[in-house]
Amino acid sequence: MVECSTNATVSVMAIMGSVLGIVLGSMFPTLIRKWPGPQSLFYFNGGATFLMVIFIVVFIKETAHLTDREKKVVYAPKEYREKV
Repeated sequence: MVECSTNATVSVMAIMGSVLGIVLGSMFPTLIRKWPGPQSLFYFNGGATFLMVIFIVVFIKETAHLTDREKKVVYAPKEYREKV
């Protein structure tokens, strides 16, 4: 998905949002029974989304105005960067 997108951050956010949806959906029946109300699910989802945004800001490099070759250099391991 990163190769198709002009912006790596948008691609990663879409993937992480889907993963959060799957995780929250699988945990939903248990959370509804054990937590005191719908506001707790709201805070859980908000907290997980906030952690994902922090992860993206810290670890994902911006690729908005780079060519395809430059994008490959950004994400290539250090020992392969000279070969790309």
